[in-house]
Amino acid sequence: MLATVLIQEAAVSGLRLGPARLDFVFILTLSWGILKGGNAAMGWAFGAGLLMDLVSGGPLGPFTISLPIVAFAAASTSEHLSYANPLTSFPVASLLFILYDITQLTVLRLLGHNLPWAESLALITLPSALLNGVAAIPAYMILSRLYQRETGERK
Repeated sequence: MLATVLIQEAAVSGLRLGPARLDFVFILTLSWGILKGGNAAMGWAFGAGLLMDLVSGGPLGPFTISLPIVAFAAASTSEHLSYANPLTSFPVASLLFILYDITQLTVLRLLGHNLPWAESLALITLPSALLNGVAAIPAYMILSRLYQRETGERK
């Protein structure tokens, strides 16, 4: 978990495509939530979120709250959707990234930060949702194969 957060902060956070940012921890949390289910994913997400808040230099809360929400929602989708087709992860990841970012903006607003909502959603959240949705496809495929190899389960 610590390695994932450090990779995110040291290397991945600088990877941008225009205003869109890649969020490695989000993608892994999403994939883990789909593959492993609620309890395991929620614990991982809470720990990763807490570490993200601590190393980001920002206030405590945005990642600690938003990542478990993503893990819960991802685990909930796995009960209703078939991920046999990896392309299923694109719309799920894109929609959950929007939820993830809105949750972070809400927490920051509650903590007293005045952020331009419409501008943030249109110029950062939506492009980032598309980028992370595309990145979730190969990430889910790789993690799914590793999970199957380790456990012998198919998802």
